[in-house]
Order: sequence, then structure tokens, then C-alpha cells
Amino acid sequence: MQAKAGASNHTMIYGLLVVLAICTVALPFLHLDKIAHNVALFSVATLMAALVGLQYMNLKMEGPLVLWLVGIPFVLFAVLVVILIPEFVWHHTILTPSAAPPTGH
Repeated sequence: MQAKAGASNHTMIYGLLVVLAICTVALPFLHLDKIAHNVALFSVATLMAALVGLQYMNLKMEGPLVLWLVGIPFVLFAVLVVILIPEFVWHHTILTPSAAPPTGH
């Protein structure tokens, strides 16, 4: 009975991954702004990676040490993104053509 439940769980996760992949392909057709589009894409990709890791790589059966080894890089990546967002915003506002001073021609 346990093998049948595991197989149906694999099928459900696979179906969910297919639906999320279709959502990823359909996102550009929603005409979102850049930031919302990127946040949606990265959210779907993170969810898909978590599903694959937990279900097919059996991370949900591992002990706390392995979970910490998997979780710490995610936390460090989030910290890095938060730290670098002001740098990106500063470069984007300074280097865009609309923000450039007139050349005098």
C-alpha cells in the first residue's frame, strides 16, 4: 500500500511541475512590468526547485544537518539580493538615457 501512495504522490508532483512549467511559459503573455515579471518567474522557479528537491531528491527524509546545508545557501542568496538591490537601482537611475544630462548639441 505504501508503494502505491508514493507513486501517486510522484504523479501529483509531476503534474504540478508540468502546470508550473506551463505557467512559466505563459507569464510573458500577461504583459507585466519587468519587476513583477521577474519576481513571478523566480518565485515559480524556486517553487519548482523546492518540489524537485523535496520529492525526487528525498530531502524531506533527511536529517537536520542536510537541511541546514541546503537552507543556508538560500538564506545567503536572499541576503545578497537584498544587499545588491540598492546598487542595481542606483546604476539603473544613473545610467538610463532619460536621466542623462543634455549634451548641448
